[in-house]
Order: sequence, then structure tokens, then C-alpha cells
Amino acid sequence: MRGIKKGDIVSRGSYNNDILFYVEDVINKDRNKMIAVLKGVTIRVEADAPVEDLRIADTGKVNEAINELYKKID
Repeated sequence: MRGIKKGDIVSRGSYNNDILFYVEDVINKDRNKMIAVLKGVTIRVEADAPVEDLRIADTGKVNEAINELYKKID
């Protein structure tokens, strides 16, 4: 599996993959501990998480979440 990089859409395993996030940045913190700076895709939230906790979201899940958001807006 490839590494997490800026621009990926991910979810956090420790939170049961409940929210989709856009990876804003990946920083090296404390001797090779990589931390991702995250912004919510469909929810206005910012977070950070260890890269090891992140899972790249599949396209179907991303499309489903965006379609649900559009339904709420309409």
C-alpha cells in the first residue's frame, strides 16, 4: 500500500472511519513519526492524526458522502 500524501481523502481507523478528511499536509514530528493535518470533506472540522491510523477512502464511499451532503443542502 502506498503512503498517505497531501490531497488524499482518508478516514481515521481509531474513530471507526466515521468522517472523511482531506489531507492538508503531512509533517514529520519527533523522529519519523508522521502526522497528517486533516480537514473534513463534508463536515467543517480540522484534526490531526498519525499516518498509521489513516485509511484511504474508496471512491464509492467518497461519492456516497458527497451525495448525502447534496441531499441535505437541497
